[in-house]
Amino acid sequence: AENKPNHAMHVHSDNKLYICDFASGQGVIHFIRTTAAGANDGSTYNALDLPFGYRPIDIESWGNDLAILATRGVNANMVQGRTSLFLWDTTSDSFYRQIDIQDPVGGALLSHNGRLFIFTGGMNNGVRVSVYEGGYSVSTLNVIQESAPPFPGAVAATGERIFFGGFTQYPFDTASVWAMGYRDRFDPAIH
Repeated sequence: AENKPNHAMHVHSDNKLYICDFASGQGVIHFIRTTAAGANDGSTYNALDLPFGYRPIDIESWGNDLAILATRGVNANMVQGRTSLFLWDTTSDSFYRQIDIQDPVGGALLSHNGRLFIFTGGMNNGVRVSVYEGGYSVSTLNVIQESAPPFPGAVAATGERIFFGGFTQYPFDTASVWAMGYRDRFDPAIH
């Protein structure tokens, strides 16, 4: 969405800093690689193009590949698009997989303990926490009816518990940190 932070960045295992961007209606991914002395060592503008209209929201490592969460056709006044997860091997000219997600707004990605968590939802009416299952499959772990998808970087994990920023409306309007999971990854508790 237009009011989301722009230019999410991520350092991948290939020692490149990948940067999300949106220019002339198209999402693009750039990267910067420098030597230890700080000299340019093969930085590339526009290393990956997303389909027209998709705005990259967050980027995360998925093994040797990159996962990119992007939203299409969303602005502050209208939710008309959809969110997709793109997988890219970082060397090919294009992504190799696009997985459509049922929510119109993307929030954040989190790679933890071999799982890729996806945070999506509506503009201000709920957040869905999902996990990428491989292939073209995404499974919902939990849905919170209030709050909104967290911004990139507003997610963290320790052990089998994941944390993310949001808000509550009942019993009071407050900023919140949500926690999901308790003793193991199969406990779906949201606190």
